[in-house]
Amino acid sequence: VFLVDQAFLNEISDLRSYNIYYGWYGGSVEDNGPFIDSFHAAHPDLPLGISEYGCEAILCWHSDKPEQGDYSEEYQAFYHEKLLETLMSRPFLWATHLWNMFDFAVDMRDEGGFAGKNHKGLVTHDRKTKKDSFYIYKAWWSDVPFVHVCGRRFEKRAGKTTAVKVYSNQPEVELFANGRSLGKKTGSKVFVFENVPLRLLGRTVITARAGECSDEIGLRRVRKPFAGYRLDAQAGQVDNWFDSKLEFPEGYFSIKDKISDIVKNPEGKALFDELSVGLAAQMGDGMPKMDDSLMRMVGSFTIQRIAKMAGDKFPKEALVSLNEKLNKIKK
Repeated sequence: VFLVDQAFLNEISDLRSYNIYYGWYGGSVEDNGPFIDSFHAAHPDLPLGISEYGCEAILCWHSDKPEQGDYSEEYQAFYHEKLLETLMSRPFLWATHLWNMFDFAVDMRDEGGFAGKNHKGLVTHDRKTKKDSFYIYKAWWSDVPFVHVCGRRFEKRAGKTTAVKVYSNQPEVELFANGRSLGKKTGSKVFVFENVPLRLLGRTVITARAGECSDEIGLRRVRKPFAGYRLDAQAGQVDNWFDSKLEFPEGYFSIKDKISDIVKNPEGKALFDELSVGLAAQMGDGMPKMDDSLMRMVGSFTIQRIAKMAGDKFPKEALVSLNEKLNKIKK
């Protein structure tokens, strides 16, 4: 996040590594490659590694349109797909360290609707359940033939059809729905089958085959998206009210925009400065000085992401009010 390629400390040690969380705490997954490349371009002879990268997923949260910060198993899988593509295509990295193999206990942590744990693991805290993201690493790193159908805990699907993702280290995968072949796909690591039909009643058994390997899951068609899969839906009527108040008109700012983009606009900067004054009045000496380096870090976040991380400390009414003000500022 900071201009680490210019830091004099890089010249002191024999090795150096950085924690990068673009795509989770701020920025997007696409920002990781440019960050790494900019450092390497500035210091081509200095060994560079990644000491931490990761993304949280909790087994009960799911989405067919996963997004950053939703704690869904699907977003974590997407995140690690993209990170592996980024890291494995840059052989100059001396080491990369995934954070983390297992979910682990953390006192005072309260994120994703479950307190006391960090859920960045590829495997659950009890070591019993491998999340879908575990298998994208198996696809990259294991020579033992396998195939894995993603989304087995995302059982209830709305609509006549759904997309099914498969991970495998084999070059070809064939997909079946209740025994009927939906065709074969050739590729590498990730195989996505669109428009997989779902039975109106009963269970649709999805089977993937790759060579001698097979895996299957069961899906059920429902009338509308199952609210129980959404973290934000757990508060019931309050969140329904909240969602209905948020608008995202095309060509105008909203809480979904990065702070760095908002402050480039004069009206957006004036609004952000107004918010900063209010925060400073509330926090007093606890408010960090908004210098250039801090702005570079904060700027990669969307306001929506910051609000999700803050939880109850960022009132929904305040977020709605802020979104309405942003909706009046043209990009």
